[in-house]
Amino acid sequence: AKEQPDTIYITKSGMYNIYFMFCDPQLKGTVINGRTVWKNPTGYLPGRLAPLLKFYGFLSLAYLILGLIWFLQNVRFGNDILQLQNCITAVISLGMLEMTLWYFEYANFNATGHRPISITIWAITFMAIKKTVSRLLLLVVSM
Repeated sequence: AKEQPDTIYITKSGMYNIYFMFCDPQLKGTVINGRTVWKNPTGYLPGRLAPLLKFYGFLSLAYLILGLIWFLQNVRFGNDILQLQNCITAVISLGMLEMTLWYFEYANFNATGHRPISITIWAITFMAIKKTVSRLLLLVVSM
C-alpha cells in the first residue's frame, strides 16, 4: 500500500535532521525509499546559502558599475590604452559574468529546489578563467 505524503510544518528556526528508526527485529534489512523536500519561507535555499543570493546580486551590480566606469574611461582615453588595460577589462568582464551566473544559479535553486548543473558549470568555468587571467596579469605586472 502506498502511503500518503505527510507534511510537517516547522515553526522554529534551526538545523534539523531526519531519522528513520525501527525496533522490530523482523524488520532487519528493510529498505526505505522516499524523498524529503525542505522549503523555507523565502524559498528552497538552505539557511546558510540564503544570504549568498543577495550577496551575488550585489556583486553583479558592483561589477556592472565598475565595468561601466572602466568602459567610459577606456572610451575617454582610447588612444593611450595599454595591452595590460585590455587584460584588466577581460578580468572585469569575466568577474561580471561569473557573479551574474552565481546569482542566477542561486535564484533558480531558490525558486525550483534543484541546482541547475549547466549554470553551475559555467559559473565555475568563468571563475577559473578569471582567476587564471588575473594571476597571469599579476605575474606580468610583477616581472
